[in-house]
Amino acid sequence: MINARVARVARVTLEAPGIQELVVAVDDGAECAAVCYPPLTGPVYPGDWVIVNTTAVDLDLGSGGRHFVIWAVGRDSRRGRTRGHIMKMRYTPMQACTGSYEEDTASHAAVDAFAGLAGMPVIICELHSMLAPTLCGFAGKAAYIMTDGAALPIALSRAVRQLKKLGLIDVAITTGHAFGGDMEAVNVHSALVAATAVAGCDCAVVAMGPGIVGTGTRYGFSGVEQGWIADAVNRMGGRPIIVPRLSRADPRLRHQVVSHHTLTVLRDICCTSVTCVLASDMDPGFQGSARARLADAICRGTHTLVSSTGCEGVERAISQGIELSTMGRGFEEEPEFFLTCAAAGNYARALARRQEK
Repeated sequence: MINARVARVARVTLEAPGIQELVVAVDDGAECAAVCYPPLTGPVYPGDWVIVNTTAVDLDLGSGGRHFVIWAVGRDSRRGRTRGHIMKMRYTPMQACTGSYEEDTASHAAVDAFAGLAGMPVIICELHSMLAPTLCGFAGKAAYIMTDGAALPIALSRAVRQLKKLGLIDVAITTGHAFGGDMEAVNVHSALVAATAVAGCDCAVVAMGPGIVGTGTRYGFSGVEQGWIADAVNRMGGRPIIVPRLSRADPRLRHQVVSHHTLTVLRDICCTSVTCVLASDMDPGFQGSARARLADAICRGTHTLVSSTGCEGVERAISQGIELSTMGRGFEEEPEFFLTCAAAGNYARALARRQEK
């Protein structure tokens, strides 16, 4: 069920490409934060009456605290500008025609000439919070490929806006039902073609948007996509790099040291061999514990565990004012998490340089 209410826009607190952040007064007068995606609904203004989806707030979910604008009451129905015919969020009340780069005839020659990833490193992250430190570790011409495993609008991500502004994302590609990237792609395979053959990037980082789904069960989390994406990269001739999810402060035992999500992906989901990276400059005791936890999954999956330094990438992030936060915890609380993300980027940079030679 979708819970919805009528609300009035009290004020607009943020205007950014593809997104407005609002404060709305619902029909009982109570104010609440809300989000509007102008590419879906058109922009809204103070005083507008809107219909908002209140489901997440009503359920008090982690993704709650905000309503989402479904429609502006009284707005004229007009034909929006469309590109191509590809629909995302298909067969739902919010289906939208986004088009896709595959439909663009200007891309066809590059797509037709694609013969494989030619060893391009592809870093596959589980959490959106891994994106910034990973790209700071790589610090080169990189594509961000956002899957539809969590949030669908890329505009929701403050990190993406900041990373693009700083030049750490060269092109953002939204895949599946995710939307709003510089390029839209039908699936991850095609997005990888776009990253290398069309955009000419030296590396791709694949990660879902904010808001991973997890149930506490063995396979019931959207991060299982790391496994099949790694297999796709291998089949396409790339070098898949898995970023393990580490934590010293998570109160849930199943996520401590090495998350059970990472172990499941390496042991049970990947059908081909991958490289898993740890930071060589993390706390030695924690590193030893992480290696011990990873050993069985690495061995059973015939994967490779390597080390690289992460401090340079973390320092780059901090010096440029990039927020480092995962599950509400920062670098001081989770140094190994961020160091290992940056280490994966650093390792990929070394691979990319080797490819250039």
